[in-house]
Amino acid sequence: MNFIECEGYVLKELYENNKIDCFVSIDVISDYMDMKYTEKLELRDDLILVVAPKSILGNKYDDAMLTCKLDNPLKFDANEIKNKKIISGQNTQALHTCITKIIKNYKLHPKSFMHFRNINNILELVKNGQGITFIPKYYIKKGPKMDNCIFFTEDNELFHYRRMLFYRKDKYTEFYKQFGELILKDIFSNLS
Repeated sequence: MNFIECEGYVLKELYENNKIDCFVSIDVISDYMDMKYTEKLELRDDLILVVAPKSILGNKYDDAMLTCKLDNPLKFDANEIKNKKIISGQNTQALHTCITKIIKNYKLHPKSFMHFRNINNILELVKNGQGITFIPKYYIKKGPKMDNCIFFTEDNELFHYRRMLFYRKDKYTEFYKQFGELILKDIFSNLS
């Protein structure tokens, strides 16, 4: 097996040109694919709103900082973050697609919308009070320490960061399915 890392649209193109046999990307990629010869397996994570409270929300959440942990985030309240600076991935990244949907759905009207390619840079900017972001839980766990931040989420589809393993319907279908079920799902569940 050879592994490569690229943006979803690049992986999709490599897959469609038979350069790779399977790939992981967010579900929205399937909207742009001919799924007649492709299967997909969901590998779900949750999107978390990350906020450095002192600079963004004032002192309102001082007490919550003592109890709010990544595994026990507070309930998302869109009114708290309207007209704030939002930091996102590049417009070709899956993260940007997810954040844009949340912004439109909740009518957040960001004060500014900054784009960065590197997830750790996004988290560092948020940690230092330069804005807020929505990011998959597993990125927070593997990224820089976010001790001074508060985490929020919502139980709806917009906050489900659904990655998919896309693979061909061919003689290796069962292998890809088991690879996803037995290995990738375990990896993602341990990360998130």
